[in-house]
Amino acid sequence: MRISVNYEQLMQQSQCLYVKADEYHQIIESIQQRIHGMASIWQGEDHLMFVSKFDELYPKLNQMTQVLEEYASLLQKSASMYQQIQQDRIAQARMLG
Repeated sequence: MRISVNYEQLMQQSQCLYVKADEYHQIIESIQQRIHGMASIWQGEDHLMFVSKFDELYPKLNQMTQVLEEYASLLQKSASMYQQIQQDRIAQARMLG
């Protein structure tokens, strides 16, 4: 089996995931503010139920931010490990002969 890794691109992708996780978090926060801000234009039990249901889902929505950040971290660590392995192999090859 052959493994080929462009660790620079892997690092770039991890940074992209961190950015997307932050954007996602900001969107969820904005949605929450809008939903809670509708009290001035929408009153009643149906509104309260709508807000209540969103509030129940809110922690799960925020978990997605954490998952994206964990994947980004994994990509970063993998890129660093592959880079280190390559540098170690180069150093070992220089010592031959």
